[in-house]
Amino acid sequence: MALTKGDKDWFKDTLLEFHREVDEPRLNEILGDIKDLKKDVNVLKQDVEELKSEVGHFGKRMDKLSEIVTDVKTNHEKRIRRLEKEAGVEPLRAVVM
Repeated sequence: MALTKGDKDWFKDTLLEFHREVDEPRLNEILGDIKDLKKDVNVLKQDVEELKSEVGHFGKRMDKLSEIVTDVKTNHEKRIRRLEKEAGVEPLRAVVM
């Protein structure tokens, strides 16, 4: 049984109506969601760049703090040795057990 022109037109109209009523709104919703996701991803990228910058600055500050601690320790040890020498005290050695 062959389809008539009327059957073909009805089928075509039904598909177009379905597309307009179901597919098109859903497609627009999906496209809107994608647009929102792209905005969110861009915000996240900016946040990541800021965090990278902050971590870089933090690392530099930690390096500087490490230098300060090392200098203070070295200077403290030098002062202790100088004072022991001036007082005529034998330097204390760590006892190994």
